[in-house]
Amino acid sequence: MVEVERALEFLLNSSETDYRVAANTGITAATIGNYRNGKTKPTKANAMILVKYFTSLTKSECDINGNTNSPDGFAMQLVEKIEDLRQQLGEQINENKHLHEKNMSLNTEIDKLKSEIEQLKNARSRVVEYSIPETSLISG
Repeated sequence: MVEVERALEFLLNSSETDYRVAANTGITAATIGNYRNGKTKPTKANAMILVKYFTSLTKSECDINGNTNSPDGFAMQLVEKIEDLRQQLGEQINENKHLHEKNMSLNTEIDKLKSEIEQLKNARSRVVEYSIPETSLISG
């Protein structure tokens, strides 16, 4: 149902003629006219064709001044925005992978240091145990 609504929105806001939309989509001009006039709604299949058509326009199909008020310019802006967001997401994923690897490496180092500290504590307690009896013999 979302496709139907999107298709109608694109179609109703489009400055393209019914004939041009029909020629580019394979849907008859009369059917396009019925959609625009509200007599009928697109089938799911036709809605998907219309959405694909309006969202796949190239920059050269946007109006000459880059007017984003036209549906063509708006659709192109949406496509470009989606691509920008995909790229940003990819970069963030890579950064997160890098940070995760660095975190794992730091955790390994911390574990090694904890182990060394524990070994030093054990060695110190053995030194203290051995030194106590000797001191008590001297004072006694």
